[in-house]
Amino acid sequence: MFKSVIHFRGKKDSKQVIGFFKIYNEDGKVNIFSPKTIEKLSTLITPGVYDVVYTKSPRFSKMAIEKWKKANPTLKEEDAPKEVQNVFTYEITGAIGRAGLRIHSVNYSRDLEGCIALGTG
Repeated sequence: MFKSVIHFRGKKDSKQVIGFFKIYNEDGKVNIFSPKTIEKLSTLITPGVYDVVYTKSPRFSKMAIEKWKKANPTLKEEDAPKEVQNVFTYEITGAIGRAGLRIHSVNYSRDLEGCIALGTG
């Protein structure tokens, strides 16, 4: 389990906010990387310290299975490889009034439904 901190929210327009995200290990040192974030303006979480856990995403798992089924129409869902049936992402827990808050990639902020996307740009 990691601790994450949204340190800073900077550039803002009518739809999105760009900020910075750091993941700390239990020793308080920055772990992995510290990318920029993008959040939809209408679904911002309160800046703070949260637990970050690696969990199965029911939504992304369902989407992966649906895509696999289209490519393999003669096979059964249970025949899908485990990596298709079980898509894992990092989940931010402990945000008041929020559940299923994921960290994942997107093409545009409009693709977010309350989650946080990471990037370098």
